[in-house]
Amino acid sequence: MNEDTDIRCKGYEITLTNKETGREATVKLSLNLSKWMVTAKGYSGYFKDLETAFKEACNHLQYKTKEMK
Repeated sequence: MNEDTDIRCKGYEITLTNKETGREATVKLSLNLSKWMVTAKGYSGYFKDLETAFKEACNHLQYKTKEMK
């Protein structure tokens, strides 16, 4: 992560926002509380642990940032 990313947390939801592009990725606990869901524009995925889900959200923002340049 770098200073170009804003991270907000509320309950079981983490939102990462790229300050330069405005792109967002969200990590939240699924309704049945068994998996973590990562969502972003045009993407959604489920992961068994928070660490893997958070890394995927970070990777998604990084990929979108490179794509936009």
